Amino acid sequence: MDRDQFESEVLALAAEGTKVTVANVAVRTRLPPRKVEAMLDDMVRHGHIHSDIDEADAVVVYTVKGLSPKVARKVTAQREREAYDDLQDRAMRSAGQVLVKQAATRAKGVIMAKPAAGEKSILYGGLFGLLGPIGLAYAAPWLHVLVTTAIYVVAFSLPVVRSIAGFFLLPIHIVTVFLGMAYAWRFNKEGKRAPILPPEEEPKQLR
Repeated sequence: MDRDQFESEVLALAAEGTKVTVANVAVRTRLPPRKVEAMLDDMVRHGHIHSDIDEADAVVVYTVKGLSPKVARKVTAQREREAYDDLQDRAMRSAGQVLVKQAATRAKGVIMAKPAAGEKSILYGGLFGLLGPIGLAYAAPWLHVLVTTAIYVVAFSLPVVRSIAGFFLLPIHIVTVFLGMAYAWRFNKEGKRAPILPPEEEPKQLR
C-alpha cells in the first residue's frame, strides 16, 4: 500500500467515527503496527493529523485536522446503509439458493419416483424424449406424436434443413426430453394420454 492509499484509509476511518489508533489502522490497512505507527507519525510531521494520548486507554489517538463532525456523521450513515443493503442482498441470495435447492430436490423426487400401477414413469418419458418426437409415443396423445413426427421427418428430408441440422438437432431433442416428461406427468394426472395444456373451459351461459 502506497502513502496516498494509506492516508485515504486513515481519513475514511476517522470519517466513520472510529478512533484513529495504531491498532485500528493496522486492522484496516493490514499493515504491521510498526509500519503503521511510522506512517502516522509522518502524517503528524506534515501537519495532516495531530496526536494526543487517550489517558483512559493509555494509547495514542490521532485526530484529522479540519474534519467536520457533520461529514463524519454523513459518512457513518452511508456506511450503515451500505452494510444494511449488503446484508439484505446476502439474505435474499441465501433464501433464493435455499428455494432453488428445495425445488430441485422435489423435482428430482418426482422424476425418479417409481410410478404406481397404470401410471407412466416421468424419468422414462424424458429418456424416450431423447429419440425425438417419436419418443413422445410413450405418453403423449397419438395425434400429437403423429403430427410432430411427420413435421420432424419432412423437415429433415429437405436438403436445406439437413445442411444446418447440426445447429437444431440437439436443441430439438432437449425440448422433446422435457416434453416427454411433461406428457408423462399429464398422463398420470389425467389417467390417460392428454395434452400438456388442458383445454379451456367454455364459460357457462346464464339463462
